[in-house]
Amino acid sequence: MKVQKKNRKNARQIFAFLLVLVLIFSFTSYAFAESENLAEIEAMKVEENVPEIAGQPIIFENEIHYIEDPNYPGERIPLFCMNSELHWPHLTPSLGNVQVPGYTEGYLNPSDFETEEAYKECMRQLSKILYAGYPYNGEKLYEIVTNSQASVPTEEKFNKMLIVPRVLQTDFSYLSDHKYAYGDWKENNTVHLGELKKFVNEVAWLSINHTTTTNGLNYEDIVTMPFYKAAFCMTSEQEPLEAFANLYGAEYFVTEKQAYDATQEAIWYLLHQYKVSDNHLEQMSYPLSEVLYTYSEHGELLEKEPILTDLQFSESLRFTYNPTDHLWHSTPLRIVEPEEYRGIYHLNLPKGMSIFGSTLDYIYGNKEYELICDHQPKEMTELAIRAEFVWLKDMKQYSPIPDIEVDGKRFQRMVGAVVRTANLNKTLKVSSQDVGGLSIEKQVIGEENAETSFQFELRFPNNTMINGVYGDLTFQNGVAKFSLKSGQRLTVTNLPAGEEYHVIEQETGEYIVQSTNEKGTIIANEIHPILFTNSKCRNLSLGKMVKGTFADKSKKFTFVIQIMDSEGKTINETYNYLGSVLEGLEDEVQKPLDGTLVFQNGVAEVSLSHGQKITINHLPPNIHYVVTEKEENQDHYITTYNGNRSKAEGTLDKDTMITVVNQKEVAPDTGVKDDCFGSSAMTVFGILGLIALCYFKLCRRKGRE
Repeated sequence: MKVQKKNRKNARQIFAFLLVLVLIFSFTSYAFAESENLAEIEAMKVEENVPEIAGQPIIFENEIHYIEDPNYPGERIPLFCMNSELHWPHLTPSLGNVQVPGYTEGYLNPSDFETEEAYKECMRQLSKILYAGYPYNGEKLYEIVTNSQASVPTEEKFNKMLIVPRVLQTDFSYLSDHKYAYGDWKENNTVHLGELKKFVNEVAWLSINHTTTTNGLNYEDIVTMPFYKAAFCMTSEQEPLEAFANLYGAEYFVTEKQAYDATQEAIWYLLHQYKVSDNHLEQMSYPLSEVLYTYSEHGELLEKEPILTDLQFSESLRFTYNPTDHLWHSTPLRIVEPEEYRGIYHLNLPKGMSIFGSTLDYIYGNKEYELICDHQPKEMTELAIRAEFVWLKDMKQYSPIPDIEVDGKRFQRMVGAVVRTANLNKTLKVSSQDVGGLSIEKQVIGEENAETSFQFELRFPNNTMINGVYGDLTFQNGVAKFSLKSGQRLTVTNLPAGEEYHVIEQETGEYIVQSTNEKGTIIANEIHPILFTNSKCRNLSLGKMVKGTFADKSKKFTFVIQIMDSEGKTINETYNYLGSVLEGLEDEVQKPLDGTLVFQNGVAEVSLSHGQKITINHLPPNIHYVVTEKEENQDHYITTYNGNRSKAEGTLDKDTMITVVNQKEVAPDTGVKDDCFGSSAMTVFGILGLIALCYFKLCRRKGRE
C-alpha cells in the first residue's frame, strides 16, 4: 500500500512539473509574440511620427546648391544662401541625424525693409549679382578657368574685352566709331592708343574730382568693366596680355568654385548692407565679389526677353555712287531698340563693304550709320545682322518648410535666378542705283607711230549736277575734258542710267573724224563702246613751171582739178589752199594769194603762172584725183605732169606734189606765109643789112683817127 501511495505521489509531482513546464512555455511564447507585436506597433508608431518633407529638396552637388523648381521642369536652378549665420541647406556633421527641411517659394517682402524703395533697390541689386555672377556671367565680368593662377587672356578674348560698351561710347564719344584690338599695340597704332590713353586719364579724373559721367557712372563703376581693364593694359608699359594677367588675373580668371563662392559672398554682403537678418558679412574677400557688387550698384539689367518685333530696322539699304571719294554710300542704317536692350549688333559685311568713318564691324542701337562699298553692290546681296542678349527671366527666393531650428539656428533662405540667352538675327536687302558706263577709244589710220593728242569733251546736256570722279574722268557741271592718243582707251563708270551723253572731238583740220555711238543714253549695267577713228588728211600740191627759149613766163595757165571718193562719187566741198613758190624761185616769182577751191560736181579750177604753187590742205585720204591743164600742149608748148605727158591721176594716200611743166623751144608764129621765096629773101636782106651796119661802124672809127 505504501508503495502504491508513493507511486501515486510521484506521478502527481511529475504531472505538476510537466504542467508547470507547459505553462512556462506557453507564457514565454505568448510574451515573445506580444513583444514582436509591440515592436511592430512601435515601429508603426515611429513611422507615423516621421514628418514627410514639404516643398522641394535642395540638391547639393560639387559644393553647389540647386533646386528643381516645378515652374521650370527639367531644369536645375543654381541657388545661393541668403543668411550667412544660419545652417546650410544640406546635411552637415553639426546637424546630426536631423533631416534638412524642404523648401518653398518666398522670403523677403517690403515689410522686411525700412522702406519699400529700399526693398525694390535691394531686389534690383540682388538680381544684378545673380545675372552677372555664377553661372550666367551676363556682363562677361570674369572667365572660368581650371587654374586661375596661371591664366593669360588669349588675343581673341582680349579683343572682345576691347569692344566698347554702349554706356561708355555715349559717355566718351571719341570711342564710339573705333574698333580697338591687341593689334593696335603690336602695330603701334598711335591714334587708337592715344584714344585709349585719353579714356584712362579721364576715368582717373572722375576719381580725383569725385564726379560721374553723364550716365551716372563713377570711377569704381568703370574700372570694374573688362573694357577699362583691357584699355589700361594697352596703355601700360608692359605687354598688354601679360599686364592683364598681372593686374587683373585674380579677379577675372576664376575656377568654377571661386565664381560660385564670389557670387555667394557678394549676396551676403549686399543683404548685410540692407540689414537683412542673420547676415554679418562686413567685408568681401574675393576680388570678383567686389566686381559683382560694384556692378550691382549702377550696372544695367535686361529683364525682358528681346524679340525681333521690338526692333525697327531700315527697310533696305540703297547704295549710290559718290564721285567725291569714288565709293558707294548707303542710305542710313539705323536699328531702333528699346533703351534697356543696350544691344551690340554684329554685321556680316560683304567683301569691300564697311561702316563709313569707322573701323567697327558692329553697331549700336538707336544710332545712325552709313555703309560704304568699294564697288557697286549686287542686287542679290543681303546684309546679315545678329545680336546676342543675356536677360533675366526670373529671380526666385525659397524658404525652408517647416522653419525648424537645430541648436538654436534655423536653415538658410535661398535665392537663385533664371537667366536666358536670346539670339536675334535679321537680314536686310541691299540695292543700288542703276548705273552704266562708257568706253571711249581712239584710233588713227594712215599714219604710222601717230603721237598726236586729240582733245575731247564728254557732256551730259541734261544734268549739270554730275561732278567729281567717274572712272577715268573728272566732271565739272556735267562736262569732262580729256585727251587721247591713237590706241588709247579710257572708261567712264558709275554714270547714272538714263542720262543722255554726247562725246565731241575738237577739230584739228588735219584728220577726217569718224565715230560710233558718240551720242546716246547710259544703259544700266552696260559699258557702252565709243570709237573715234581719225584718218590723216592729205595735201595735194600743184606747181607750175614754164621752160624754153620762147616760153612766156608771165602767162597764166588754168588747171582743172577733179576729186571723187573711193566709190567714184564726186565730192562737193570747199577746201582752202595756201599759195607759195616753187623751190629756188623765191626771189624772182611772186607767190599767189591764199584762197579757196569750191568743188562742184567734184571739179574746181585754179590759175597759176611760172613758179607759182598752191597746196590744197586737208583733203580726205584715199580720194581719187585727176589734174589737167586746159592749155596743155598748145601754142608750141609741151606739157608734162611730173615728167609724164599724160594727165596727173591717182589715189591720195599720202601728201602728193604735182608739177606741171610747159616747155617751149619753137619761135612764136608771126602770121607771114612761110614759103621758100619769102624765107630766102628775108635771109638775104638780113645778111646785107648786117654787112652794111659793120661797114658803117668801121668808117666812123677811121674818121676819128
